[in-house]
Amino acid sequence: MAFAQKVAAEYKELEAGYRKKLYNFIGRALTSYRKFLRGKIARKALLSQDIITGLREKPQLEKTSRLLLYFLTDAQNEADRNTAGKYARIVDYLHKERVANADAADYVRGAGGIDEILKKARGSEALKAAHQTRQEGTSGLRPRRGARRSSQRCPDPKRHHG
Repeated sequence: MAFAQKVAAEYKELEAGYRKKLYNFIGRALTSYRKFLRGKIARKALLSQDIITGLREKPQLEKTSRLLLYFLTDAQNEADRNTAGKYARIVDYLHKERVANADAADYVRGAGGIDEILKKARGSEALKAAHQTRQEGTSGLRPRRGARRSSQRCPDPKRHHG
């Protein structure tokens, strides 16, 4: 049992070291992202990388750090891109919250880790989407007179209302 306890303690050290390095990576990715936002030449160089040129969809670098994280993590497949996308969501959140580059790792750690920051990021995205929906709803356009709202269901689905 003593040997198993020793191995378990080694695992805890490994896990703590991994998290620390991951949080530091997130901080460095935030720094890198901000540098790319300021440098047109660097931005152009990033967009010319093979890992980026082969993508079907390329979100704007000004709106998300996703392409940079694909490059930083060498995301070659869907699973890698999902992980990079998760990290990009964190970097984007830290950027929008104006967290200082040097404070990013401590901010993530203090918030409770990656999953907690992701919850906050998703929450702020949901609020933004709701605000956009609300803005679109007040655009001044009114539905056709007598038009049924999507939330109103026809009492008899077999009957067609023209």
